[in-house]
Amino acid sequence: MNKELLIKLGPALMMILFGISQMMNPEMWFKYIPTFVSSLVSPFIVMRLHASVNILLGLLLLSGWRADLIVPVVIVWFLSIIPFAFLSDWTIGLRDTAVSLGLISLFV
Repeated sequence: MNKELLIKLGPALMMILFGISQMMNPEMWFKYIPTFVSSLVSPFIVMRLHASVNILLGLLLLSGWRADLIVPVVIVWFLSIIPFAFLSDWTIGLRDTAVSLGLISLFV
């Protein structure tokens, strides 16, 4: 099996499965939404949007289509989440940092 595929497989499956979970049970994920965001927009809308992007990016990453464009977008997606992940639970922030570093290794 190809090393690049394995590095993509973990984040892609995580994004797809988290996205499905966020769609099915959005309330479980509300605690991760920054207060300034949930004060502006309904948490349900935020989670539906976040879940949709997670699923879409996960599928695109898994498909290998235009990896030269998709991988950097996924990296930015994870990097934008990391500060808030560390604020809510350092273990989640650490996981997202590790995923980001793996994806960055595909890009450089």
